Amino acid sequence: MTLVRSPIRAVVVALLAATAAPSAARACGYDAAMPDLAAAHPRSIAVAIAVREAFDRGTVHPLPGVPLRDGYARATGLLQAIGRLVPAAAGVRSGSVTLLLIESGLWARYEVTRHGVKTELHVDGAREREPVIITSEATVSALLDGTLELDRAVQLRVLVVVRRRQS
Repeated sequence: MTLVRSPIRAVVVALLAATAAPSAARACGYDAAMPDLAAAHPRSIAVAIAVREAFDRGTVHPLPGVPLRDGYARATGLLQAIGRLVPAAAGVRSGSVTLLLIESGLWARYEVTRHGVKTELHVDGAREREPVIITSEATVSALLDGTLELDRAVQLRVLVVVRRRQS
């Protein structure tokens, strides 16, 4: 499969994807609807800049470009794999936390249960008062392969935790 390079083909692919399968969740970049970084979360742009700086310094390495379908599979695989680390990263012992991948605007929710962490992919953003983690696919990959520690990711601002006040 080749990457979509022609503007006309990109429009056709986007129109086909938009009519293919309705979803209750907000569209992400893998739905062929490129997200607005600012609309995904107010801190998205700052995290994107930090990720770019980490790429430039060689602290985090960009993931190779892949076709849309493969990108979605890679992103959801990363979101599933990181699930056990997410609640601890957000300081959550019970309840839920959401994670936003800035490249695509893809959200996932992690619910802490007595049986472990339940992962729900492609959700429609964070719930009220729910902590949010904003990061990138490359950061998640580096955390999983051990080339980046969680504390360092936070220090570099390639992973930001937004804790919401409970009222």
